[in-house]
Amino acid sequence: MKSLETDPRLVETNPHDDTPEVCAVHFKGDVMVWELADGRVATAPLTRWPTLWLATREERETLQIQRGSVYWPLLDADIASDHILLGTREHRSLARRAWEHWMQRQYAPQAA
Repeated sequence: MKSLETDPRLVETNPHDDTPEVCAVHFKGDVMVWELADGRVATAPLTRWPTLWLATREERETLQIQRGSVYWPLLDADIASDHILLGTREHRSLARRAWEHWMQRQYAPQAA
């Protein structure tokens, strides 16, 4: 009988192994541009991701590439490259949270 270490069929695999690796992400106006390790370039309108669309420039540009996904620590947002390739939209509950945060920021009392 083979041990777990030597039999690849029995070793737990990461479901994100097939997710295309991200090399770079940048923004052109209201479009997010993803450069992938396999040479593809994927774009997505920011309106599909209200958390990023409503974010400040600093929040949007502070990101961490983590193999097949990108994490925005100031927004606590994470998007996998396969979601961009599939044209997925941000989940409604997260989009609603982004709108609420944006409204609070817009209508917060200004310091004198």
